[in-house]
Amino acid sequence: MNFLAQGIKKHYGLENRSILLFFLASFLVQAAMGSIGVLLNLYILELGFSEDFAGTVMSAKLFTTGLVCIPAGLICSRWGVGRVLAAGSAALGLGILTVSLTASPGLLLAGAVLIGSAMAIKAVSVPLFLVENSSPRTRQNLFSLNFALMMFANMAGTALSGYLPVFWENARAGLAGTLGLYGILALISILPLAFIAPQRGSTSNPGGQGLLDLKIILKDKNLRRLLVSHSLIGFGAGLIVPLFNIFMSNKLGASSAQIGVIMSVAQIATALGGLLVPLVVGRLGQVATVVVLRLASIPFLIMIANLTNIYGVGAAYFLRTTLMNMTNPVESNLTMELAGSNRVGMSSLLSSMNTITRAISVLAGGWIMVKYSYGVPYYFTCALYGITTLLFWAWFRPERQRENQPSE
Repeated sequence: MNFLAQGIKKHYGLENRSILLFFLASFLVQAAMGSIGVLLNLYILELGFSEDFAGTVMSAKLFTTGLVCIPAGLICSRWGVGRVLAAGSAALGLGILTVSLTASPGLLLAGAVLIGSAMAIKAVSVPLFLVENSSPRTRQNLFSLNFALMMFANMAGTALSGYLPVFWENARAGLAGTLGLYGILALISILPLAFIAPQRGSTSNPGGQGLLDLKIILKDKNLRRLLVSHSLIGFGAGLIVPLFNIFMSNKLGASSAQIGVIMSVAQIATALGGLLVPLVVGRLGQVATVVVLRLASIPFLIMIANLTNIYGVGAAYFLRTTLMNMTNPVESNLTMELAGSNRVGMSSLLSSMNTITRAISVLAGGWIMVKYSYGVPYYFTCALYGITTLLFWAWFRPERQRENQPSE
């Protein structure tokens, strides 16, 4: 048994104590974020607001994420990634608590801004932290393990958030109280982060130049293409993902408990799929893995748009979510490899572009649902996913093939 444990530690690079503390904190943070995915829109609707306003809150959260990504990268280089992660936990906890304690539109938007700031910090800091605390040999394994653990955490958050509201006297109090509990959980995650040993050198910029040399990044053909690819995928995802619980609630009449179960099953499947990612990458390569998984997810989007049975939609949702999200650790590792010494700037810029496009499209998604139907945004997303995936293959496959060819 001890031999097996040592083998697992070596395989994933878990000898590093900072990684274990990071995983503990991230589990708590991701569980809190999972609760937001289930409860926030439902809470806004329970307060008497429309789908349009729910889309506005989601858009404010995502716009903030996009805008904060670049300064988050700058702060990482000056404070260290561990401190920035702790600041993100504080922002997340305070944001969720703000939302849970108010029915004011202004304060709901303020809470969304804090939550969006926390999401930006997480998006920028986590890949940098994993790169700093891993070797090239264990990096893909560690990215995949982190992805799987975060999916399990998200599953725990979504599952409990679907059932906890019933312990309050009414739906509004239950949703607010459950959000408050997760806000406290996010604040608790600061404790393990406080014990992470600071890493120096990896994200610092001793030359005194600006961290984000945008000219260098934008002159690199591969990095420009990554930015375009992520922006298009982000726009497509923003049309449907933030509003899926509204889709389930209003179109299919699903309860918060049913939505929580469906999202939890999707997270379990995604987590298990994430553990298989290194095997798939080893057989197909990074680029082909991304392309195959993305294309395989598109038929399930079409099923979600057309099915009227909650169980059929739930099955299609968790298959689509699993296939699409399995590409995340592969793309993160690929981005870090292509960015090289510009990985801090690229991580910030990539997260910024991805979330800003989501912020724009979530407004469009909410408007389309109100104006036309709940299914129409899914067709737009299918088209964007298909076009972007073909571009991704055309752009990156030749370079990766040449890179993998043995030198003569």
